Amino acid sequence: MPLAQGFIATGYVWPETGWRNVFHFDGTSWSALGGGAAAIEVSSAALTPQGPWLAGSIAEVGAGPSFTSSVGVALRSW
Repeated sequence: MPLAQGFIATGYVWPETGWRNVFHFDGTSWSALGGGAAAIEVSSAALTPQGPWLAGSIAEVGAGPSFTSSVGVALRSW
């Protein structure tokens, strides 16, 4: 999914450490978008003015103490 400054990649991406399944590439390096998504996979995404909507086998999104429960669909706000 292209953005003005890089792009977002989703799918079945489980690095050995850190967050997974939703990443932003800024032209130089990768980082988990908003903490990633605890999911088997993120199979669909749509870019909106509010942020990317994600769909798939998603249980929760976010990072650390700010996890948000999700049942298959999540909005990652800008």
